[in-house]
Amino acid sequence: MYHLAVENSNDAFFHDYANPPVDSQNKIRKFEDEIRRLESKIDRINKPRREQVAKAQASANNAQIVSRISQ
Repeated sequence: MYHLAVENSNDAFFHDYANPPVDSQNKIRKFEDEIRRLESKIDRINKPRREQVAKAQASANNAQIVSRISQ
């Protein structure tokens, strides 16, 4: 009897774990949407910095080329 109760309990747990209730699925979707929104926001914040770094690297490369040519 105890064994059967444990089996039923495990079955119910793993069924819910593998197939979460609709409410949980909706919460998961909301979290995923929030994560995508925040990632997009981070990208917008970091884009100008990446562009500045790229410009600085290009300027440094140009300066190296000019110094090599002038030697």
